[in-house]
Amino acid sequence: MINRSKNYLCFLITGCLILSSCSKKLPPETLPSFTSVSTSETTVTTETEPSVVTEETVLQVGPSSESCGATLPVEVYGELNVYEKYLTDSEYRAITLNGVCINSLNYSNGFINNETVSTFVNDWGCDVLRFSMNVEEDVGGYTSDPEAKFAEACSVIDMCIDSGVYVIVDWNLVSGCDPREYEEQATDFFSRIAAIYSGVPNVIYEISGRASFNSESEDVWGEEIRPYATSVIGSIRQYDADNLIIVQTPFGGEQLEDVLNDPVSSDDVIYSISISGEYDESKAIELTEVSEEGLPMICTDFKEYGEDGTFLSDAFTSYDEILEAEYISWCAYYAGGDAATGNLINTDIMDDQAVIAAHWPDEYINESGIFVRSELLSNAAAREEYYQTQLEEDEEEPDEEDTTESTQP
Repeated sequence: MINRSKNYLCFLITGCLILSSCSKKLPPETLPSFTSVSTSETTVTTETEPSVVTEETVLQVGPSSESCGATLPVEVYGELNVYEKYLTDSEYRAITLNGVCINSLNYSNGFINNETVSTFVNDWGCDVLRFSMNVEEDVGGYTSDPEAKFAEACSVIDMCIDSGVYVIVDWNLVSGCDPREYEEQATDFFSRIAAIYSGVPNVIYEISGRASFNSESEDVWGEEIRPYATSVIGSIRQYDADNLIIVQTPFGGEQLEDVLNDPVSSDDVIYSISISGEYDESKAIELTEVSEEGLPMICTDFKEYGEDGTFLSDAFTSYDEILEAEYISWCAYYAGGDAATGNLINTDIMDDQAVIAAHWPDEYINESGIFVRSELLSNAAAREEYYQTQLEEDEEEPDEEDTTESTQP
């Protein structure tokens, strides 16, 4: 089913484009080392008979989705901030962002490209896209080839900037190890990203994902995650004083009181949680209570599937109502070019070209994808209404400076 030669050619071309795109923004000291090879091509044009469309060839397998027409997220919200428990726009008005987790870079195989990014931003209405930079060498992560992986990350960030969407760069510890094991590499990675993209409002730093999942420490937050976060945040803030930084909570959302009672000492920091499986009322109550006590949170991994892989739409809706009420943003799990359980698109019935061409017709989208897309489109419509309201209010503003508090959830 899989054409290996096509995959290899796609990977080769994508790699060249990634390095070319990233190198335009990298300072000289961060440029990866590689040798350019020039090739020449000769284009031969031949006259052909007009093609005849038969009933057997009219099946739509290419681009079919259309833009939702909403104003792009970064244009609407601008530079993000954290005020008390709220994520806010550039004017400190409380907002939420909704989006999708897309493939980890080492598993992308060409899936993350301009067309897929455009599809999620324009056709699905995403505010934010999250991609993972897997770390460990044995999974083909960052440490397997830091220069090439750094260039790939820059390329995806550039695509998202060009598309007007927020992008979360997740440092993903697949092994669930203590984050301090890779602190030196994380510091190097994020400080270089910050040096390049300082002042670009699209970029959000998620400095660890899945860290300490296998820890046996009685104080995972105080002994492992918090010290690591303090160090890496310091390296980012040397170059980028303002952009949003996401710090994970122990085990994806447990021991939240530990985080609440001893948060990281830095501005514009928000804490990540994961939500998965059947609706758990006790977890919902805990999220609400901790949020009301003032912990700013974002659900970077909203994964609603049963043990048999069935999408749990009712659980998604129940949790979403709580997240919305508490101004907690989310990214739905996940969209990618593989056939793993939970994929929002159905790669089983597509060839490789249809997967990476994006703008998928409905028959290529799984039940979960149709549901999540509907939620995102509803959010995009609300974003547009919000934007138009702000434009109207700006036109009606008096000339004198308004000094009232602007965060009013």
